[in-house]
Amino acid sequence: MRAKLISRNIFAYAIHAHGKKFKGDYQDLFSRIAQMEKKDRVIKRRDLIVAITDIRENNGLYFITFVEGEAGLEPLILDLSTGEAHRRA
Repeated sequence: MRAKLISRNIFAYAIHAHGKKFKGDYQDLFSRIAQMEKKDRVIKRRDLIVAITDIRENNGLYFITFVEGEAGLEPLILDLSTGEAHRRA
């Protein structure tokens, strides 16, 4: 089965984190995510896989790249064993 390529750009968004241990320090949260191994930033939920493939800080702002796709299909741009994103020609 051949998967179709879908590309989405998100230019403006809001992230709201919560939890018993989260104290509202987004700088710390994003810094910790950036320090994680890429393969550990891959989340599998039922039929969906979501990964943070790139996170970069610039002057206190974080730029985050997410990829998502259906579980069970060969990923088009995400290597599940490493968490690296690759574009196919």
